[in-house]
Formats: sequence, structure tokens, C-alpha cells
Amino acid sequence: MRHARYGGAVTTNVEHWRAQIRQLPALAAHADAIAALVTETIAIVPRPAKAADRKLGASRLGGLPDAAPGFSWPRLASGARPLAFVGQLALGDVARVDPRGRLPAIGIVAFFVEWTEDGTWESAVYHCEAPRHVAIPPDDLGRPGSVRGLDLATSVELPPYSSRFIATDDERGRPSRIDPVTGEYGRLPAPRIGLPLAAHEAYGEAYERWRESTGSGPRHGMFGFDRAMEGAQEPEDIVLLRLDHEAALDVVVPFVEASVLYFFISPAALQRGELGAARAVFGASL
Repeated sequence: MRHARYGGAVTTNVEHWRAQIRQLPALAAHADAIAALVTETIAIVPRPAKAADRKLGASRLGGLPDAAPGFSWPRLASGARPLAFVGQLALGDVARVDPRGRLPAIGIVAFFVEWTEDGTWESAVYHCEAPRHVAIPPDDLGRPGSVRGLDLATSVELPPYSSRFIATDDERGRPSRIDPVTGEYGRLPAPRIGLPLAAHEAYGEAYERWRESTGSGPRHGMFGFDRAMEGAQEPEDIVLLRLDHEAALDVVVPFVEASVLYFFISPAALQRGELGAARAVFGASL
């Protein structure tokens, strides 16, 4: 199985990082619970486009989506303008690097998002089992984003050390944040796993070792976690797509003042194969 390579370093497997956590004395009482959250993910690495990336049903960012007859380009609820096409994933590509088989293996899934006049955003996800043609863009879409090819590979992620998953159990040390959905400022809710301060510091060091192993660049992918201290992801949310801000994607993704774009989906919708139920969330101001 191919594993993700970031910045020259190859990420290791899930059991390696679970073992690293279990070896820390400060985490002895919590190691099994934390290790259970370490998960296999899919790394997405954008690159310059090749001719194959523009073919029907290929994975890509930017350009135009593929569709079946009857496709209607999604628009803002107000009808003011169409949503921007972010990109599409060939589900066969995903299946080849996902040993857990979490998505349907046929067709494509396409992602759309757009900011509204009041500073919020709307999104749509289109799952097509048998794309037949390139979608015809609406007249008011503007110029499609430049095409970027995508390489997908198996990877692994640890839950952030300060998040809805893991945080200190000391209320005074719990970070505050702006909720990316409601816009309200406040403390993070109690985490799934609350750690005493010493254990939290030990886990933070393990998390940073994992981050160093992935390299320092942007991190794009599927099925992982949000950023430490961001609070964008509820514990039940599954990351269907994550794109970090980087200059090469500015002509593809409407980041505006955000540094990451997520599409979250519930476990129930994912199990039913209802990929259209996923919703976008922009996180972390630049």
C-alpha cells in the first residue's frame, strides 16, 4: 500500500503511532482511549495538471466538474450567483488508497462553495455514479479556476492536542475560539478525552512529533481532523475533504480570509452513501 509523502518524510502507519502513545508514562491512564482515535486517512497532494487530469471522471481541483444528464449547477439560495466549483474526486482513486472502504467506489464526488453577501457561505456536494459529459457552466459563473492535478495516498493522523477530541480537563486552560459555524466567541466545550495537565503536555509533544514527520507544508486530505485549537470539527464529524490555504490554490478555492476549507459529513449519511449531505466549513482566519 502506498503511503503519503510530505516534504520528503514518509508518514508511518497507524499502529506505529498508537505504540508511540502507549509508551508515554504520563499517558498510561489514557493511552488506549487516545490510540483508538488515531486513524488512517487519505493525503491529497495537488500538483501541476497533466492531460489525464482533464479527462472525464478524473480527480482534479479547478476547471469544470463532470456530470450526468439532468445536472443543475448549484447556486446560492438567493439565486444571486452560482457556487464556485472547488474540485472533484474520482471515487475509484479514493478506494485504491482507503483500506477501510469508507466511500462508494464508483463515479465522482464534486465540491462547490461560495461566500454570500453577509460573509457566510453556502455549499453543495454532487455525487455522480456515471458522469457522461463536462458540465456546462452558467453564463454568470465567470472564468473557471485553473486545473490542478491530484495525487492520493494512504496516510495517518493523530487527533489535535487541543480540540473537541482531546484537551486539558482544566477549564481555566481550555482555549477559546470563534465558532466557525455560528461566529460566536467562547470556550471549547468539554473534550471527548480530558487530560490532566502533565498528560496533556506529553500528548502535545507526541502530536508535534507526528506533525514534524509530515513536513511543514499545507495538509490536504480526507477522514482526518481539524487544526489544534480551531474547534471547527465536532467529534461526530467526518472530514470528507480538507484543503489548506496555499498560493497555488488561490485561483481554485475561494478562501478569502480563511486558511482551510472543510467538507464535513455525518457518520450516518456516509454509511448510507449520501455524500450530498456534506457541508462546508471555513476555518481559522489568516
